[in-house]
Amino acid sequence: MNNKVRSLLLSFVALAAAGPALAQAPAPAQVTAIRAGRLIDGTGKAAVENAVIIVRGERIENVGPAASVAIPAGAKVIDLSRQTVLPGLIDGHTHPYENLDWTVPDTVRMTYIAQGLRVALLSGTTTAFVQGEIHGMDVVARDAVREGRLTGPRVYPSGHWIATTSSWGGVLDETYDGPDEIRKAVRQQYQLGAHHIKLLMEPKDWRSQRPYPKGTSNFTKEELDAAVSEAHRLGVKVFAHSYGDAIKLAVDAGADVIIHGEDLNPETISLLREKNVGVIANLANKFGRYYPERWTGAAKLNGPVEWVDAWRQAGMRGRQTDADFGRAVQKRLGELRALKQAGVVVVAGTDNVPGMAQMETELLVEAGWTPLEAISAATGASAKLLGIDGDVGAIVKGRFADIIAVPGRPDQNIKDLNDVRFIMWNGKDYSNLSWR
Repeated sequence: MNNKVRSLLLSFVALAAAGPALAQAPAPAQVTAIRAGRLIDGTGKAAVENAVIIVRGERIENVGPAASVAIPAGAKVIDLSRQTVLPGLIDGHTHPYENLDWTVPDTVRMTYIAQGLRVALLSGTTTAFVQGEIHGMDVVARDAVREGRLTGPRVYPSGHWIATTSSWGGVLDETYDGPDEIRKAVRQQYQLGAHHIKLLMEPKDWRSQRPYPKGTSNFTKEELDAAVSEAHRLGVKVFAHSYGDAIKLAVDAGADVIIHGEDLNPETISLLREKNVGVIANLANKFGRYYPERWTGAAKLNGPVEWVDAWRQAGMRGRQTDADFGRAVQKRLGELRALKQAGVVVVAGTDNVPGMAQMETELLVEAGWTPLEAISAATGASAKLLGIDGDVGAIVKGRFADIIAVPGRPDQNIKDLNDVRFIMWNGKDYSNLSWR
């Protein structure tokens, strides 16, 4: 074999050996440039006119005034120059299908969860902070969305709620009692893949409706201390579903965030501010008593504008026809206003109404937020309170490209936030996805 032939053979062998490696090299990430007529970046800053956002793959690579941001050659250009562009909304407390009817099989339950996630995404919610689903199905949903088997927002799951006997005992399928069982429950959710821990604290037993003595809840101090210390040891936050006196107990134990946080008094509000513990507001879900099709109604409608309006109309009916309900809504609006005035961070959460983050922002405006502040409560401020601001909540360099757009000026008229025309999640355009 002469040297020339030998050299050619060696070159062929080298190329053949390199072939698999070359085949496995990732394709260059898609680069997309978004021209924004107006940009509300989620940080709380005023809107910027005529901006450009550069998205490379899943993340935002650059953003700023059009005059200072060059569009890379070959980039896909999306023209939203007649719209207001914002970060995708964050629902700080949601359940895609929180139905506690144990006769619903998990296979059927997952179809409802899939519908709830789709409705949320197409309504502009790109991050769902799920506060528990039966049998840890929120973790299953998180993984299914990650792997592309379900269409929906980015899911941050809590796993199974942690509750004691009494309170939600007899309603939930698992309860825990004593510090050791509570500590084990925290570890179980961590092992399952929970992003955070949710404690179900109540001022009364839900089965018998018997209230606990003043200043107490279904958790003992020892149980609360065990839950919080174990969660924090594992590096996860504790979210306490709590009302009245239970709020103070949760804050004293070191809970990071309060869910609901109703029946407040000045002492509790002062404690929340002192300990820098935020509250996830949940008001729109109360309208559900006047909208019985909460789990099936979205499938009968034609998009987010109709969906939000159905709930808005339900709330109006309730307030106009039920004096007690009207007073309850006004009381809650007053509590939210008092939290804001005290400097307590309040963010948007829908509880069990997927796709209703816009309705929560409307109610925050009714309680005294400016439209821009309410948008922040569903974007940047929410991400910071929930501990996910390294990834989502604002249109800034390095965050995931979760971006929506609406006509109008939602920073002046919050109802303009309802009409979502463009949806990008994780750098991919979902705007043409059908509502049903």
